Amino acid sequence: MERVPSNGDKVKPGARLEGYIHVTNKDVLGSKLEWRFSSWPEWGEWSFQPMEGSLDSTDSERIHVIVVVIPDEENVNLTGEIKIINVNNSENFAVYPVSITTTYSREKHTIKEYIQWLTSILTSFSSIRHYL
Repeated sequence: MERVPSNGDKVKPGARLEGYIHVTNKDVLGSKLEWRFSSWPEWGEWSFQPMEGSLDSTDSERIHVIVVVIPDEENVNLTGEIKIINVNNSENFAVYPVSITTTYSREKHTIKEYIQWLTSILTSFSSIRHYL
C-alpha cells in the first residue's frame, strides 16, 4: 500500500511530511525494470530516496521514502501528482495524487491585530499630548 505525503486534515505551513511508495516489477519473469521519479508538484521542497533504481522480476518490492517540506503559506489547498516512469518505456508509468491543505493560525493574526490596535492608540495619545 502506498502512502504518499498527503493528508485528510490540515497541516501547519512549513511542516515536513514523510511518505513512501512501494515499487514492484510485475512484468514478465526474468525482466528488469529501470524506473525513476519523473515529476512531482512544483510547490514545496521534495526529496526522494532513492530517486531512481532497477528491479528484477524476482526482486521483492522496494520501499522508497518521499519527503516534502510544505510551503510557508496559510490556508491554501495544494494538489498535484507524483509520477514514476519505466526508463525503457515511458508509456509504462504510475501516478500518485497528492493533496494537502495548510492551516490558518488565528492566534498569530490576533496578536498582530492587537499590536496594530495598540500602536494606533499610543499614536493617538502621543498626538493628544502634543496639543496639551
